Amino acid sequence: MNFELFHCSARLRHALELARNELLAARTQDGHWIGELSSSALSTAAAVCALAVVEKHDPSLHTPRSALRIQQGLDWLARHLNADGGWGDTPFSLSNISTTTLCWAAFGVVPGADGKYRAVVKGAEAWLTQRAGGTGPDQLAPAIVKRYGKDRTFSAPILTTCALSGRLGAGTAAWKWVLPLPFELAALPHQFFAALRLPVVSYALPALIAIGQARHHHLPSRNPFARFARNLTRERTLKVLTNIQPSSGGFLEATPLTSFVVMSLAGSGQVNHPVTKKGVDFLLASAREDGSWPIDTNLATWVTTLSVNALVPGSPVGARSPHEPRRSRLEETVYSKSKIRNPKSEIDESLLTSAATVQGFDARNFSGKSLTNTSVAAGTTGLQVEDRRTIGEWLLKQQYRKAHPYTHAAPGGWAWTDLAGGVPDADDTAGALLALEKFLPEDAVPIGNQRHKTPHPSFGHPPHEPSPSPALRAPSPPRRGRGKGEGVAGKFKDARSDQSSENSLPTSDEGRGVHFADDDGTVRAAVAGIKWLLNLQNSDGGIPTFCRGWTNLPFDRSAPDLTAHALRAWNAWLPELPERLQRRVRRTMEKGLRYLTRTQRPDGAWLPLWFGNQHAPDETNPVYGTARVLTALVEIVGQVSRLPRLNFSRRANNFEASAEHNSSPEETGQTPALLSAMIARGAQWLLSVQKSDGSWGAPGEGPSSVEETALAVEALAGVAEWSSGPAICRHSRADGRDAVSASLTLNARSVREAALKGATWLIEKVETGEWKQPSPIGFYFAKLWYYERLYPMIFTVRALNLAARSLR
Repeated sequence: MNFELFHCSARLRHALELARNELLAARTQDGHWIGELSSSALSTAAAVCALAVVEKHDPSLHTPRSALRIQQGLDWLARHLNADGGWGDTPFSLSNISTTTLCWAAFGVVPGADGKYRAVVKGAEAWLTQRAGGTGPDQLAPAIVKRYGKDRTFSAPILTTCALSGRLGAGTAAWKWVLPLPFELAALPHQFFAALRLPVVSYALPALIAIGQARHHHLPSRNPFARFARNLTRERTLKVLTNIQPSSGGFLEATPLTSFVVMSLAGSGQVNHPVTKKGVDFLLASAREDGSWPIDTNLATWVTTLSVNALVPGSPVGARSPHEPRRSRLEETVYSKSKIRNPKSEIDESLLTSAATVQGFDARNFSGKSLTNTSVAAGTTGLQVEDRRTIGEWLLKQQYRKAHPYTHAAPGGWAWTDLAGGVPDADDTAGALLALEKFLPEDAVPIGNQRHKTPHPSFGHPPHEPSPSPALRAPSPPRRGRGKGEGVAGKFKDARSDQSSENSLPTSDEGRGVHFADDDGTVRAAVAGIKWLLNLQNSDGGIPTFCRGWTNLPFDRSAPDLTAHALRAWNAWLPELPERLQRRVRRTMEKGLRYLTRTQRPDGAWLPLWFGNQHAPDETNPVYGTARVLTALVEIVGQVSRLPRLNFSRRANNFEASAEHNSSPEETGQTPALLSAMIARGAQWLLSVQKSDGSWGAPGEGPSSVEETALAVEALAGVAEWSSGPAICRHSRADGRDAVSASLTLNARSVREAALKGATWLIEKVETGEWKQPSPIGFYFAKLWYYERLYPMIFTVRALNLAARSLR
């Protein structure tokens, strides 16, 4: 190894150790991660408006606490306006018309605020005049509607807030600018919602009801049939609203959504309704000491699963076939090197010492014995066995075991938070499945033609804890020689059909999981989560966020990043599943992969749903989308023998997919040419947008971000690790049957160099302390920007982990 490479490796190891320690230190006392969402001008303005409207319609509700929160909120807004006079969603966000309008409304609804904050209000009015042509309702309302188009999920709440604050005029005239919402449809069975093509997304049902009722209260429809239907269903829909409000009072744990519901009910004669009162309690409780409100309470489940998957990156791409026992990466390195030096495959002690030292171990502690999985886990990830047990049990408790009252989601999924207002969704369910799979013990024993992991005595309950009750007691560990259907495979005997068996899982009063005292509970929970994801797949093959079939509005449609995450989760668990469920997963994965071929742009990129870049002309983030899809594809290509005889030609509408008509793996382990082509095009696009300093971020001269650079490094490190596909370093066959055009050759060395250059940029940021600076790349519903304090830390740890493994 030359000195330059050695020096780079030493810096990488040092940076990884620093980053990993910082991430581990960010855990709560309970052992998981909660993180911290950015304060939001939009949330703060909405909360101030809601509390002020409540006090306006019932002065008896004016309390010192609410008055203080209103005043602190206005002070925070005044301190955090941008230099141009407007507001962005976060302190790091560019000004936008939605947030600026809501902040302007907040100063209008509080008596005396226009005068007290005169300069602030005048600056906001100047900004709105420049962007919308004026602050009159005939100018402002059309500009807001134009921003969101047919989707009324956010345009209707903004205009409702303006009407209640007096910014659209006085009396009934103000309400003609508020778009009516058919709240009466909420009285129908939920099975009809997707077919009705509602003008709001699936998770905005509370806003549909509350805002629709406010508009109807102030300006009923002229249509007698619509007016009759709304009068008839008013009480019924209020009952629906009451039933779907979580115990915390916060719908989705989101300040904006809860604020819109509270102000709409209070402004339409329902100020003392239980939903209003619980919503007010939530707003008062979720305010921060500095006077601000975040976009949501927390993303605890999401950041915990991201952290686990960053600290425990998993097996190398293609390192193990589905029929081989698992070994740690360190053991594989030692084993492979020893085979070269010793034909008898006896591990040379000097190799053991060298490998262990590189990974931070002292080989003398092992007395020449092979490294155990426990020692590898503790040394390379920082997560001790007890940490894994604690986090694993916590994750199991977050799984929903009953149909969700809000979206009516079936049992088996996970939400983004551990709080009452969470809703099961695809991204968090996939993340939880990946994390739980990493926590299963590494010991593999053969069961029939598969290999399964044996229960670990310390996972599920501490070694000295009393034995679990008979209802939760684990079966005897599987032993070699047991017949098919016994041991771990036998755990699936009640789950072999495609019908859900989730109802057999223990639940808490709120419908989430309870403590599992054995590894069997983890397996059953994973099967329930896998089936939940399978049932979520849309007819186009893609995965949506919350509900199947709601494909008419942007934030309900299938998305490449969600689909890729689900594919990773299915692929990770596939070898552990019973044969019948394996077949169903393979079929579903094939549909998902075909969806990804159709959604790849001509330039090779994919666009995500829940992440963006505020400096991009269209606010999209193809770096995030492409990196997430590439990560999934290289994992699947590395284990492609799990998916034999895939046929991507059906419903394909691009050249590569069409050319794959007769192409399928000809022998076990051969990578499908289409997947190779997709990887090649995606990797080439990432290479083409890398900045000269090695980073990734906004297009052109736009700023770089730690998050995007780390994601790109992760993806390219995976591509560099996978190096046997037909698109690597060679042209396509003359007959075109490998579906890789000559222009899609990919130089593995270029990929490796780009990933190493990006990793070096990250190392420098870790060394200077800049790596913890978050960027507003996250979207909440209706494109509300946020940043999360842990995102750059988590993404950096995973990127450097994979770089250390893949680029040495």
